[in-house]
Amino acid sequence: MFLLVILAIGCRDSHYQKGQIYLREQRWDQAKQEFEAAIAKNSEDYRAYIGLGNVFIAKKDYDPALVYLQKAIEYNSTSIRAYNKIVEVYLIRGQLDFAIQTCDKALEIAPKASTYNLLGTAYFQKRNISKAEEAFKAAINNNPNSLKAQMNLAGLYAQTGKTDLAEQHYRLLLDSHPKNKEAYFKLAQLYASQSQLDKAEEAYRAMQEIDENDLVSRLALGRLYTVQRKYDAAITEYESALEFAPNNINIYIKLVTLYNQVNQFLQAIETGNKLERRLPTDMPDNPSRTQSLRSMQEILYLQQGRAYFGQGDYINAIKYLQRVVDLNTKSAITHYRLGLAHAGIKNYRRAVVEYKQSLKLDSEFIIAHLRLAKAYIALGEYIQAIGECQKFIDLSNPDRVLLSETERAEGYYLSGVAYLVLGKYDESLEQLQQASKLSPDAAEIYVTIGKLYTEQKQFENAIRYYQMVIERDAKVANAHEGLADVYALMGDRDKAIEEYNKTIALSPDSPSTYNNLAWYYTSQEMNLDTALELANKAVSMDSKSPTFRDTLGWVYYKKGMYRQAIPELLTASLGNQNNPLIHYHLGLAYYANDEFNKAQFSLQTALNINANFSEATEAKKRIQQIEN
Repeated sequence: MFLLVILAIGCRDSHYQKGQIYLREQRWDQAKQEFEAAIAKNSEDYRAYIGLGNVFIAKKDYDPALVYLQKAIEYNSTSIRAYNKIVEVYLIRGQLDFAIQTCDKALEIAPKASTYNLLGTAYFQKRNISKAEEAFKAAINNNPNSLKAQMNLAGLYAQTGKTDLAEQHYRLLLDSHPKNKEAYFKLAQLYASQSQLDKAEEAYRAMQEIDENDLVSRLALGRLYTVQRKYDAAITEYESALEFAPNNINIYIKLVTLYNQVNQFLQAIETGNKLERRLPTDMPDNPSRTQSLRSMQEILYLQQGRAYFGQGDYINAIKYLQRVVDLNTKSAITHYRLGLAHAGIKNYRRAVVEYKQSLKLDSEFIIAHLRLAKAYIALGEYIQAIGECQKFIDLSNPDRVLLSETERAEGYYLSGVAYLVLGKYDESLEQLQQASKLSPDAAEIYVTIGKLYTEQKQFENAIRYYQMVIERDAKVANAHEGLADVYALMGDRDKAIEEYNKTIALSPDSPSTYNNLAWYYTSQEMNLDTALELANKAVSMDSKSPTFRDTLGWVYYKKGMYRQAIPELLTASLGNQNNPLIHYHLGLAYYANDEFNKAQFSLQTALNINANFSEATEAKKRIQQIEN
């Protein structure tokens, strides 16, 4: 008989127990079916009504949740569990007065720590701090072992600025519960908010001592180290976290960003590629998930673009940055970075478009004016460059924007460069001297002043500036190159060659250094075999440079190798169609090779570009010889 009673009870409870299991497994529909089946067997089973209330709370469908919970109270008016669940719904919906009233009813039935905790939460949300504190203390008095009550009271003190009391209560809790990770986590957050970062780190480490596989502490330490700019330490924590959560997309995002921060671009690219493979290829139907995915893609593609740019792979940088623009056309920083990448492949015209778009989207993004100036200088549009520099100078007032003196100096420097190319030496010197006041240690400013004096044939002043740079740092290749140019113009052949060779030694990866010495040897009609080797070296390093092609062609010409000279000079003329000297060189090569019609055309082209260029008289003589 006793066994039959047990079996009957077991049968009656089986649907409820299954519902509870499904609830824990978050299988809401199956849980609902089991609770409904339990009610079908016993319409007064208040526990099944509470179970249904939990299902609808989990599904964020609060109206039916309240109906079922009220039904539970109807069949068991003393069910504190049902009252507390109703309070939870009211708290979620922000119906704080109803929450407080329901707590009061439950406390009249039976004073429970769980209800006092909910009452304290309701008062805290109403910003009635004293009542909230009173309720949390009542919860502790009701049940001194209530972790939730102790955490709530410590949290209240932390959020109301009573940090000493908060720390005291977290420490008291940890004295009695030394393995409580949540308490250490909250304590660490408290320390971090007070900039006690060493103590925060210690608390996070304590979490790892409790559980060596703890993920939360690793992520928190990663954030903490990032704030402290301890990027290598942050990377270590996130890499460790990734071992425990290999599919956590946010960790990949953090790592890619940090790798870029410390210039570990290859690791950033590899990590970004792994993340890209984990992202869905199709947009989800849910709008919020779609937005979340687009945001992750935008961050990833931006960081991938940064990484490829850092590697000098501007083509891939453009590919990823363009993807960001496709996702978000309103991002000024992305258009700016895209401009930098296009400038990296010398597509300056497109760079100008992107820089302008960044300024259109954000007129305060004034650094784009500097990049515009650089692009215009590269395009030979010096008036526009000066205009952009002036805009930057006007907008970079220290009372208006926060810029370093070095950044402000660049506006004057680029303006000085543009004026120098235009031959406006007084204006150039004024701008360069202003730049040197703002950035007195910038070698390139003094090198440019040296070039200015070189062009004015004030050789002693030029030498003084170049030597001033070299005295500060003997490894500045541009200063040696400038000295070489001065000595060459002064006719001091030995010193010129010595300085050109120093330039090559200091900048072995710079093709212009080889080109310059090749040109000098050729102009002096000496060491032509060496000049040919140097010119070929420069072209092999940068085959698209019209200047280097012109030098190589001219060396061939001087060696009497006219057939080899013509294709090099023709390529150079096509690459820089507005340089009269290149067309002149091509004309001479055609002339020497008895191709007189082509010679005349090239020589006349040079004169059409500039009738007064340095070799104009000789060009006219050759044309006259051809015509006669």
